[in-house]
Amino acid sequence: MARLIGIVPARGGSSLARKNIRMLGLHPLLVWTLVPACDACDLVIVTSDDEDILAVAEPYRVIRHDEPPFLASPRIGDLPVVLDALREVALEPDDIVVLLRPTAPFRRAEEIRGVAWLLRRAHVDSVRSVVPLASHPQKSYIQFGWTNLPPDMSRAYPYLTPATERHRANHQRQWLQPAFRACGFIDAVRADVVVGMQSMEGDLIVGWEAPTERAVDIDSEQDFSRAAALAAANGWRPGA
Repeated sequence: MARLIGIVPARGGSSLARKNIRMLGLHPLLVWTLVPACDACDLVIVTSDDEDILAVAEPYRVIRHDEPPFLASPRIGDLPVVLDALREVALEPDDIVVLLRPTAPFRRAEEIRGVAWLLRRAHVDSVRSVVPLASHPQKSYIQFGWTNLPPDMSRAYPYLTPATERHRANHQRQWLQPAFRACGFIDAVRADVVVGMQSMEGDLIVGWEAPTERAVDIDSEQDFSRAAALAAANGWRPGA
């Protein structure tokens, strides 16, 4: 029978040093993810290069994975981290891998199970949690340099190129297809896609809209303060 394998990446270094063991309300940030993960998943692997972070995970029903130092760099993407963590288990053909980042602390176990159900029923390679984009990518530009104007100019001006192939800067937003931003709330992918295709998404992706009021991505002190305020104001606790 297919298993649900939760991967919790919790490296020590980040934009907020050791944020995974900082207290969010009455609990370390990591615990907010471990509680629903252990409830929903058949196996949970916590991967970290920091012994103190792994110690926080010790009381929970998890597999501790000591991450090699080179994988702890912020420049390393999800795929090599997940592949390294999956060495802890013997994969079965229909296993589903769920990536649960501690920086999105306000998820629930039934939502993790729901994303896995969607992956199975939709017969896709992966499910990505998303939120609607306020600014459409077809109206966006990417900078590729600066204008070479006389030195008495008081400011520099960027050269721009359309961010997408189908550029629609002058179209009304209502005429554009809806666009979404990946929010890292709950992402699920078939294990054979991760190992066989060496991909965290595959070719066929379906979107699952995360609850915008809880889809917090903690990447700064302001984000952490906002998350703490939300938890206190709503009486939230890990997994509920």
